[in-house]
Amino acid sequence: MNRHVVAWGITVVGIVAYLGVGVVDPSDASILLWVPVVALFLSVGAVLWTRVPANPIGPLFLLAGMALVLGSMSGAYGAIGSHQVPAWPAAGLATTVSNLGLIYAIAISLIGIPLIFPDGRLPSRRFRVVVAFLAADLIVLTIGGAAGEETAALVQPVGLVLTIVAFVGAATAVTIRFRRGGPTQRQQVKWLAANAAMAAILFPIALLNPDPEQAAIPALAAAVWVAAILTLLFLPVVIGVAVLRYRLYEIDRIVSRTVSYAVVTGILAAVFGVVVLVLSSILARFGQSDSIAVAASTLAVFAIFQPVLRRVRHTVDRRFNRARYDAERTASSFATRLRDEVDIDSVAADLDDTVRAAIRPTDLALWIRAREPR
Repeated sequence: MNRHVVAWGITVVGIVAYLGVGVVDPSDASILLWVPVVALFLSVGAVLWTRVPANPIGPLFLLAGMALVLGSMSGAYGAIGSHQVPAWPAAGLATTVSNLGLIYAIAISLIGIPLIFPDGRLPSRRFRVVVAFLAADLIVLTIGGAAGEETAALVQPVGLVLTIVAFVGAATAVTIRFRRGGPTQRQQVKWLAANAAMAAILFPIALLNPDPEQAAIPALAAAVWVAAILTLLFLPVVIGVAVLRYRLYEIDRIVSRTVSYAVVTGILAAVFGVVVLVLSSILARFGQSDSIAVAASTLAVFAIFQPVLRRVRHTVDRRFNRARYDAERTASSFATRLRDEVDIDSVAADLDDTVRAAIRPTDLALWIRAREPR
C-alpha cells in the first residue's frame, strides 16, 4: 500500500478517534488541551515519514500519537465503565492502560527520538545500552501499572532509576551531536535542545502533583501541567523544522527573544511587587488606600519597560543570538568610521573589508556611480 495513504490514514483515524473520545466523555476537559498535541504528533509524523522515509523519526511520532489516542480511549472506557452497575469488564485495567499510553508517548518523544535525532541513527553503537535501558524501563513501568499496589511500590524505584539513566543517555547523545556536528547539525540540535530544556524542567515539576486539584496550590499546579503539555505540543514542530531544515537558522532569534521576555517579565514583576510594598507601607501611615500604590507601581513598570527590554535584549543577544549582535556591532563600527572619512577610495576599501568580514561572500563587486560633469 502507498506510504502516503497509510501515514495520512493513521493521522486522520487517530484525530477522529481522539475527538470521539471527547464527545463520549465530555467530563474530561483535558482532552481539549491534548487535541492539538495529538494532531501535531500524527501530522508531523506523517509528513516526515512521507518526505524522509529512511528516517524513523516520522514513524516514531506516529507511534507516540497513537499511544496518546489509545490511552485516551482506554481512559474514557475506564472512567465510564467503572460507574456502571455492574462495572464494565476490565474497567480498572483500562485506566491503567490510559496512564501507560501517556508514559509511552513521553518516553518515545523525550528519550527515543532525541537518541536518533536528526539523522535517524544512534551516535555510536555504545548507545544501544541506552536503548536497552529505555526498553527495560517501559517493561518495568508496564509491570508496575498492571500489577497490584504492592508490586508497583517495589518496581517504582527501579523504574525511576531506569528513567533517569535513559534521560541522561538521550541528553548525552544530543550533546555529542552538537559538539561533533557541522554548522547545519548544530542548528538542528539547537531546535531540539531549546524545547527539551523546557520539558526537562516542567515535566518533573508537574509529576510532583499528578492531580492538580489535590495540590497545595491547585491553580499553580494546573498551570505547570499546561506549560508542560505545551512543550509536547511544540516538540513535533521543532523536530519537523530541524529534520526538514525549514528556516533552520532562526532558532537563535527565537531563543534570544524568549529568554529576553522571560527575564524582562521577571524584572518587571519584581519591581512592581517592591514598589507596591514600599508605597503601601508609606501610604498606610497617612490613611491612604492601596489603590494609589498599585497605580504608581503600574506607571513605574510602564516607564521602565522599554529601557529594561533594550538592555536585556542587548545582553541576551550577546549570548544566544551572537550572529545578530556581531552584525549590529560591525554595522555600527562602519557607520562610526564613515562619519570621519572623506576619501571615496578609502570608503570603498573599508566597505569591502566590512562586508567580507560580516557575511564572507564568495564574490563581491562595488559599483560607484560616476560623477556627472558640471
